[in-house]
Amino acid sequence: MDNMSFLPEDYLERRAARRTNILCLTLFGIVMVGLVGAYVVSGRHDAEVRELHRQVNLEFEEAARRIEQLEQLQQQKKQMIHKAQVTGVLLERVPRSLLMAELINHMPATLSLTEMDLETRELRTTTRPRTAIEREQQRLASRSKANDMFSQIEVPETEMTVNLVGVAPTDVEVARFMTALGRHNMFYDVNLLFSEQTTISEQRMRQFRIELKVNQDVDFDAMEPTLVSRELKQNPMGSRLQIDESGELVAPGANVAPKWGQP
Repeated sequence: MDNMSFLPEDYLERRAARRTNILCLTLFGIVMVGLVGAYVVSGRHDAEVRELHRQVNLEFEEAARRIEQLEQLQQQKKQMIHKAQVTGVLLERVPRSLLMAELINHMPATLSLTEMDLETRELRTTTRPRTAIEREQQRLASRSKANDMFSQIEVPETEMTVNLVGVAPTDVEVARFMTALGRHNMFYDVNLLFSEQTTISEQRMRQFRIELKVNQDVDFDAMEPTLVSRELKQNPMGSRLQIDESGELVAPGANVAPKWGQP
């Protein structure tokens, strides 16, 4: 009798069903609010991810464009260097005037040159016979460079040799001349081919031939010719005549300068 109620049973059942429905609707609303919130948060996160992906793609595109520009600059640099090398082969590397000036300015005052021969030749390197593997590697390398128009042009290395023939009173002047040329950075491999006795204008002289090579790696544009003073006090061809400071020939004790070759 404790649970005795005067309300109708169908009323109690409807009220219990209504409470159940309200509780279910409340729980359903809470779940829907959670789902909507999760969808909104997920959508916002997806938007952030898409924006970050777009920025990364833009950075990659910018980096690829810069790399392409760098490769183009590198290719242009190689082409310019190659053109400069080809132009250097076609143009004269060593100015003839500078070469003559350095040879003359390093000569002793009593030494004279009678002949000069300048020879430029291409250096050819001798290679050993290649194996079949090396020939195949060379063929593949040549095929990979077939589309490169500049790789087909080879710039040969050259060597400049100067042959000098001259006369001097003694071998001492010849040795001084060779020493001066050997100390100059423009010349190297200075060799004396021969030195022999000869007679010129009834004067005994030493006739010599010197062979030397020209260093083509020197910066000739920045090189200044060597300046020397050439004031002769005595005739290099004999001891009877003298040369004054003005360059005139005078005999000892004479008031009038005689002609060249007269006692």
